[in-house]
Amino acid sequence: MLSKADLSLNKNEKKIALLSLTLMMIGAFFSTGFHQIDEHFQILEFAGFKLGLTPKSELPWEYHDRLRSAFQPYIVVFVFKLLSLVGLENPFRVATLLRMISGVLSWMGMCLFYFVGRKQLLTKNLVIWFLLFSFLSWFLFYNHVRFSSENWAGNFFVIGFSILFLSNKNSETPWFLSGLLMGLAFICRFQTAFLILGLMSWLVFVRKPGFRAISVICVGLCLAVCLGVLLDYKFYDGWTLTPLNYFKSNIINDRISTFGHEPWWFYIKKSFEQLVPPFSLIFILGTLLYFFFNPKDALTWSLIPFLLVHFLITHKETRFLYPIVGFLPLIFIKFLSFLDQKQFCKKLIAKSYILKFYWLLNLVLLAFVITQPAKGNISLYKTIYSKYSKPVVLFFVNDDPYFEVWRFHFFSPLSLTTKPLSAFSETDLREDKVVLVAKRLTDELPHFSRPLSKIFSTYPDWLYPFHKRGWVSLRNTFIVYELK
Repeated sequence: MLSKADLSLNKNEKKIALLSLTLMMIGAFFSTGFHQIDEHFQILEFAGFKLGLTPKSELPWEYHDRLRSAFQPYIVVFVFKLLSLVGLENPFRVATLLRMISGVLSWMGMCLFYFVGRKQLLTKNLVIWFLLFSFLSWFLFYNHVRFSSENWAGNFFVIGFSILFLSNKNSETPWFLSGLLMGLAFICRFQTAFLILGLMSWLVFVRKPGFRAISVICVGLCLAVCLGVLLDYKFYDGWTLTPLNYFKSNIINDRISTFGHEPWWFYIKKSFEQLVPPFSLIFILGTLLYFFFNPKDALTWSLIPFLLVHFLITHKETRFLYPIVGFLPLIFIKFLSFLDQKQFCKKLIAKSYILKFYWLLNLVLLAFVITQPAKGNISLYKTIYSKYSKPVVLFFVNDDPYFEVWRFHFFSPLSLTTKPLSAFSETDLREDKVVLVAKRLTDELPHFSRPLSKIFSTYPDWLYPFHKRGWVSLRNTFIVYELK
């Protein structure tokens, strides 16, 4: 067990940790939108339904089949109503605050897991590298500010996992808290059941803390699951078991396969591509070596079932593995520790130009990640929401900017109507409403008898000539005009 000294940060560690938290808040502010549509439609629009913003008929099919947990949507409802008490119920402020809460939760997980991993390292240099990669890895910041099921499930599991190794051996409170957090991870994302199953198996067969400890952990876990069932009852207006519904629909009825089939090596290929090759090989090889040389380790027992199931399921997306990205810094450093112990490339550990180059590249990627929106259209929605108090009719040439698989309602003013430009007539030009026209970059606008005033562009005007010459690609671009 760890002592109190093991649960504290020295002066330099505090500076790095506080810098990490500051960068996390910057990223939360700028990283508007979502990584994948489920992050929006199955959380924010679900909450929008309870808030009277989203019609029931326009919710995704997962609502009607009762597949999704109501836990995160109710957090959105709570935050929305809390801000409404002080007149700040603007949905964009709500989304920003949710990302900030996500960032703080992620940062707590980073701190706790740093305490766990730091004790396992043998040299001061490795501890320094572990500190830097735990708090300043670029890929963590993109994921850790998302109010997504993947991120919240991963954070709850990382925190619950860490508490098991930071607690007093004879104390029941941390056992209960660990179980409760793992249960919350499950109701955020049901696939974390395989992480929980692996960790519980390790406790039973390897650590063997005794029946009392296992029972207390299970009580906490079951309490969280019961909370999820009660929230689902309130949300769906009737008793239902969303985990069971999810399993029946996607696994037994194999609906998940309708979203695509990928080969078993999909995650290896994508990890190599997205974690900056050739450095991404360190994460891939490091993970395999970690499992091989640590067969009785809790992390090995937790990750293998989770990875194995995701490799076997035919439909694969890289975001499905996001719940475990918080463990990558330790795997990275353990790989370096392995090289050090085997006396392979000793200079690579502390002084290598290769490692320094990776760190510089990491800083460049970090600066990019924390300043870029995850979804560019959110700035369009914010412009229209904040600019006009009168009813708005938005005509679009070919693509409706408020539609992507389903319609965006959470960020849409209730007074907004969207129509194809073919439905436009001069009778729409009335003083009691605003008329807007939205086009893609390549769309042609017809001639209007009234002047047009540009109110929004996804990218600055100076970039468009470079797009025409083929030097940059500006896809998913919208330009919006107001018809005077």
